[in-house]
Amino acid sequence: SIANLQIRGGSATNGAGVYIVHNDYGDTLTVYLQNLYILGNLASDMGGGVYAYVANGDLKVSIEDSNISKNSATNYGGGIYLEGGTLNITGTTIEGNSASLAGGGIYTDDDTSLNVSNTIVKDNTSAGPGGGLLIGEKASITKSWIVNNRSSEEGGGIDLNDRLPVTMNLFASVVAYNHSQTKGGGLAIGS
Repeated sequence: SIANLQIRGGSATNGAGVYIVHNDYGDTLTVYLQNLYILGNLASDMGGGVYAYVANGDLKVSIEDSNISKNSATNYGGGIYLEGGTLNITGTTIEGNSASLAGGGIYTDDDTSLNVSNTIVKDNTSAGPGGGLLIGEKASITKSWIVNNRSSEEGGGIDLNDRLPVTMNLFASVVAYNHSQTKGGGLAIGS
């Protein structure tokens, strides 16, 4: 568990703010990030604020009552990048992050599960799809606000990956004032 901490101004290839990798067959790694302020970190590849990747085993990451702002990634996941495992986000603000390829605020790749509740995703940008979020496989978004995000391609607010079957439940939330230069200002489903 990591709590009550500021992580600012870092730089790395992946995970300039927080880097989490799990590579243990048959084991589960559980990580709790609570009351963190992750600000102004720069990844030259993926995960400007937080990078989480599971090669083997299972990974469960929970982010609670935190602020992930003004981070950037040259490729994917300006705020958060997740590949494999489960990410739970509660009571958090994800704001002003940017990615050059996809997922300005949050990017989840194949074989992932994302659960978001009582969270604000706003003012994030992507030069590709998914200004606010790019959903790779499974997502549940409840009582959250996806507002004023921008993408140069599809899905200004939310983009659903068109390579795999994707499941998303969006409940009691607001998706507003998002912009795409091509398709799906608020939400893009398919290509």
